Amino acid sequence: MQIVIRNSYEPSPFGTNTDVAIFCDVFRASTTLLTLANSKAKDIYLTNDEETALNFVKKGAVLFSEVFKGGYDNSPTQVKTLDLNGKVIIHKSTNLTNAIFHHPGFARGYIGSFVNLTRVIQLLKHCAGKKVELIAASHFAKGTEAIEDVGCIALMSSYLESGIKAPIPKHSEILEKVKAKRARGSYSDHYFTDVECALVVDEFDFIAEVTICDERTMRLTRLD
Repeated sequence: MQIVIRNSYEPSPFGTNTDVAIFCDVFRASTTLLTLANSKAKDIYLTNDEETALNFVKKGAVLFSEVFKGGYDNSPTQVKTLDLNGKVIIHKSTNLTNAIFHHPGFARGYIGSFVNLTRVIQLLKHCAGKKVELIAASHFAKGTEAIEDVGCIALMSSYLESGIKAPIPKHSEILEKVKAKRARGSYSDHYFTDVECALVVDEFDFIAEVTICDERTMRLTRLD
């Protein structure tokens, strides 16, 4: 197995021939999507396209996005407060959906984060893929790293290699980043609860696979 660790804005060394891609956007999209997968939602879709998202909403879907208006925030906290039983979900985030839609050349794609860390490692240990990418969503448009995303894929890589689940890398620096955000006062109160949710290791004992529906939509499926 050849494992590549990279940020989403960096080109894939495998081109369009990646066997397995793990996408990590800790604050907050990965955590939100995995929390949605843990709800009783009927179907969960991802899009990068506003018209597509609005068409889903017109048909009764519930929107989760900090980018498109007309729904709920990209927030695991808000997911946990809602009854989504039987609902269709459409999701768009700042970085994760860009990371995924700009790398459609994976045979199998999965959502990873701290909250399902061990299950992702179990998947990788038993997968047949030879070309594997651990992708930090980071700040896709800006082309800059997000310390929590890079730390997550670094932890996955070291855990896979050593079999030892170490503490979250640079945890104190991540908390300093959060503290600085709080000081700026430009974030909702639930954002910081979202961050607390995102830094819980192994809250969920499942993985979530992303599959391409068409050029505008992908579907998220929980795999126990």
